[in-house]
Amino acid sequence: MARLLGVAPGSFVVVDRDGVILDASRWLLSELDRPREAVIGAPFASLLHPLDPGGPLEESGGERCLAHASGGERWFAARARAADGVTYGVLTPRESPAATGLSPGQQLAGVLEHAPIIVFAVDREGVFTLSRGHGLRALGLAPDQITGKSLFDLYAEEPAVIAHVRRALAGDTFAAEVESQGRRFETHFAPLRDGQGEIAGAMGVAIDITDHHPRGGAIPAAHRAHAGRRRGRSRRTDRVRESHARGRSRASQRRRRARKAAHTDLLADDDTSTLARVAAAAVSQERLPPEEGRFRGKGGATLIAEVALMPLGEIGAPATLLVARNVSERKAMQARLILAERLVSLGTLAAGVAHEINNPLTYVSLNLGFMTRELAALARELGTARRTKCRARSTSTSSSSARASSAPPKRSA
Repeated sequence: MARLLGVAPGSFVVVDRDGVILDASRWLLSELDRPREAVIGAPFASLLHPLDPGGPLEESGGERCLAHASGGERWFAARARAADGVTYGVLTPRESPAATGLSPGQQLAGVLEHAPIIVFAVDREGVFTLSRGHGLRALGLAPDQITGKSLFDLYAEEPAVIAHVRRALAGDTFAAEVESQGRRFETHFAPLRDGQGEIAGAMGVAIDITDHHPRGGAIPAAHRAHAGRRRGRSRRTDRVRESHARGRSRASQRRRRARKAAHTDLLADDDTSTLARVAAAAVSQERLPPEEGRFRGKGGATLIAEVALMPLGEIGAPATLLVARNVSERKAMQARLILAERLVSLGTLAAGVAHEINNPLTYVSLNLGFMTRELAALARELGTARRTKCRARSTSTSSSSARASSAPPKRSA
């Protein structure tokens, strides 16, 4: 832990149950301009600024104000985890509450300006009414360049895109991988409804995943076939659509709650490595390449997600975009495939062992059969010899008796 805190690019602190600082990262010490020997062993309360609400680090998190060596204030978004009587705190630097004042619209504009995504909308006739996002640059387009133009004309040679939009105009909400101009996008489609609940158009959010896709290139034929099967399904009934609408409303409420929560609230309790890397990358405004992390899912379930962290630069305040793709189903499929391969390997090994054992057993069995036949023949020959010997002995005895009876008697002297 000491080695990690010494090189980790983030503000971390370790406090015992009495509130005494056991260790701190060099980034936190640099942020507060304090020497290490003056911090280690000191109470955590000695670092607090008078504007801080006071109290120990808590898992519920919150804003903490620490004192700079010059007496100035340094604000942090604090999160903590307690284990074995020790509290591990993650302090993410942030602007002073008085200095922040970005509206949600300004924050959204900053995300669209820097994140590799495309947000678009079309009316019922397929005419673009919105086209924004940094991802348009990869297609050689500028924001709103295609606004007012027909999607059916622009993408006449890409029937998959048209089919997805028609499906969204029919009332379906779904996600699909789409390839356009050599780039691959994970696109989420949804219908747009007016005040009376009638479909007035469709919208989509496309995330450029070309650089992160494991295979790259064109979409595999299996994916295209799967998309064709999905397009061939019959339309849902109104009651099912209403159920899905209620589900989407609940999902949007969960997303709003997630946006208000700290990123550490979404991580699984045992995923401390991802917590450290995400916090460090967020502090240093560095791009975090895609990696897998464990997140808290609905009902306490653990989800595996591919996480990528992208700095958004200065949009009034330093900001970082975290994109997480749920790959739990893919990991489960990979685990099943690995298990199947192991079973196949085990079956091949068992067949090979059985073959190697069967060869000498066959050799021994054949030789035992040969010995049985030869011994039976030898037994018959021995029986014949024994009977011949008995007949010869009987004949010899009879001859001796006959000669004795035919000899003249001896005269006495």
